[in-house]
Amino acid sequence: MFSSISRIISIVYVVMLGITCNKFEDDHEQICFKPHIDYVIYFIDPIKQTIKIDSVTFLNGSKRQIKWDFGDGSSSILDKPIHPYKPKSTSESYKLSLLATNACGESIWYKTITIGPCLAVPKFESVVAKDKVTFHNITKIGDLKILRYKWDFGDGQIDLTESPLHTYSKPGKYMVRFTITTDCGENTTQEEITIECFKEVTCNNCLKIVENGWNIRSFSLTSVTGGITVEWNFGDGSVPVKSLSHTYIYQSEGRYTVIATITNECMSQSFKDTVNILKPKQDYEPFNLPNLSGSNNFHQIVYFNGNAYILNSVGYFYSFDLSTNNLEPLQSSEFIIDEYNKLKRDAVNHAIWNVGSKGARKFEDKIWKAVGGVGIGVNTRINDIDCDFNGHYFAIGTGKSIVYNTVSKNYFIITSPDRYLTIFNPVDGERKGPVINQLDNFSFGLVVNQLTGDIYFINSSGIVITNSMGAFKQFLSKTNVTLLTSSPKKILPDLKNNIWALMHNGSLIRINLSTLIGTIVWPSSINDFDVFNNVNDDPDLLIAGNGILKHLIKN
Repeated sequence: MFSSISRIISIVYVVMLGITCNKFEDDHEQICFKPHIDYVIYFIDPIKQTIKIDSVTFLNGSKRQIKWDFGDGSSSILDKPIHPYKPKSTSESYKLSLLATNACGESIWYKTITIGPCLAVPKFESVVAKDKVTFHNITKIGDLKILRYKWDFGDGQIDLTESPLHTYSKPGKYMVRFTITTDCGENTTQEEITIECFKEVTCNNCLKIVENGWNIRSFSLTSVTGGITVEWNFGDGSVPVKSLSHTYIYQSEGRYTVIATITNECMSQSFKDTVNILKPKQDYEPFNLPNLSGSNNFHQIVYFNGNAYILNSVGYFYSFDLSTNNLEPLQSSEFIIDEYNKLKRDAVNHAIWNVGSKGARKFEDKIWKAVGGVGIGVNTRINDIDCDFNGHYFAIGTGKSIVYNTVSKNYFIITSPDRYLTIFNPVDGERKGPVINQLDNFSFGLVVNQLTGDIYFINSSGIVITNSMGAFKQFLSKTNVTLLTSSPKKILPDLKNNIWALMHNGSLIRINLSTLIGTIVWPSSINDFDVFNNVNDDPDLLIAGNGILKHLIKN
């Protein structure tokens, strides 16, 4: 605060001239004085930007009327007014005046006053580095008291620090507003900044192509940065597809250039690779088997002792001699035809079993014979059966699968989803094998490699392999085996380190266990198959399906 006292000293000289003739007479007339302003005391508050009139001293004059003019268009008739000036960011001069009047006249007092700055004048500098901008406050503050800083970055984001660092999510022009608030109000400045394109698309060996069939390719991208959308052009004239990944089926053979175009707000960049679509040479030469009576939808086929045994959808059952081409009907009243029907070749005793809801049947002397035993009734539902070297057979009714291992001389059984394979030795009795994490509710289809003793079974997502004592060895799935796109329907090993898998789409593939490469042997429509194992030669195949009944021989 500061005050000011202003005094005006006036000296009045009165000259009285008397003119007499015969007589002098004093009539004592009253003299009138106009107001004379001696002192004005006032205070200026630089924080509140106000002026306060404290007092006014008059030397003479009475019955005065006063009027203050504050120099900004405002006035007051109060003796001691308080007047606020509009806050300014710079110093401003005003003419403060006082008019005093009475019947005798008027007098004026005035003074030029200065109201200092109260509002800050925001100023800032910005440093842009790709998507990051550093804002520096360079405002001259002086004695002002700062209450708040506020930054509006123009992208919906706010910051209250003095000199912030801000990251923009996309390029463009942004109007940045910087506001400083002091005791007497706020003041704002603004400036437009430009964020240039800062997202570069990078893709270092990121185009991944997986073969899922001779004409099927799965395309995907790995280790891509800066991308938003991907458009695939498969090089065969088809309509491009926008997707992060895509599986495409080519309609014809050829060499195609695949282009993946990755786009973001800043740019588009394309990456190329080539694919060779070649229809594979037929590994196996098909020989058509003769037409059979009834439906041509063939459900099951099994090889036994030089013959193919075939079951169609209406229950006709045949034996076909592969060497003489002799066809013989074998339908019998003892044969089981229902939803649980299963044909199984007994590799140990060289026989054929038929199991289902009415028990088990064994094929002997070209007829089916019902069999029973301890815990097995003639009409008891049997899900699976197998035999050992001693001619003993074991059947299961509540489990899913059983197989006899000629190497370890144990039976392996999938009985429940407890992550164990039940191992049964006809001599020592039952015991549980090691824990197998891949065993789940879907597990079924136990088979054995009679040369190595390895056990194979199917689970919900692939094929599990154990050693001859049930210890886990390997898991095959779509993640590590080409063409094994899902859990198969049926599997059989051969003696050449292959697994043959019948897929749910009706295709038959061969998986090499050394390379984990799958090969399509038959493309579709298969219901069942069997493998003739031969140590020295590649195995022959029998396949049966809807309108398909063939004997496949390795070329």
